[in-house]
Amino acid sequence: MAGETFRYPDAIVSGAWLAANLNYPALRLFDTTFYLHYGECAASDPYRFESGRADYQKAHIPGAAFLDLQADFSVADSPYRFTLLTAEETGRAFARVGVGNETRVVLYARGSMQRATRFWWMLRWIGFDTAAVLGGGLDKWLADGRPVETGEASSAPGALSVTERAGLWASKDDVQAAQNGGGGNPLPRHAHGGASFRHDAFEQMSRRPEQQSDHQPSDR
Repeated sequence: MAGETFRYPDAIVSGAWLAANLNYPALRLFDTTFYLHYGECAASDPYRFESGRADYQKAHIPGAAFLDLQADFSVADSPYRFTLLTAEETGRAFARVGVGNETRVVLYARGSMQRATRFWWMLRWIGFDTAAVLGGGLDKWLADGRPVETGEASSAPGALSVTERAGLWASKDDVQAAQNGGGGNPLPRHAHGGASFRHDAFEQMSRRPEQQSDHQPSDR
């Protein structure tokens, strides 16, 4: 749109930029794909989760490693999907896949850009600002005739400092206060519909199938 500006203009890179910088030594490129299959399960389970690793192994942008949000960046024993780790745990998870203080991260996904932007937001939350999302994701990369490779790619672990930014996630108390019109601080402008929300409807939608109840949220 003409005249449109972005708060974080460096948060999106083009396929042309990425193609020209694939061999940049400090680049860390990640495929973040996963799928939510709706309407395939019982009424108490709104979707079936599927990792995108199999598709990543069949075709990914050269040099890209794979990030698994549920397996490696979420609380393992939580009854809810995609439950946010602590900032320190999140930093260690990113460091294990090669993210460091001197690296430049580019994130992409197939289909939904929300997969990549979730990781971008997590990086920003822990104080890492040199990350961007690939405009159009893998779909546009392929449509433009750019190369892909198969198999797996990885980088040596990085040294990553963590400085948590408060206010980038909404807590249960934030949501309840906003619902009740509570005084004081309103729901943060940066509120994200991720794992920190604990409203009943979000709880039910994010529960793993084995932990779902028969109760159906009224606002699904």
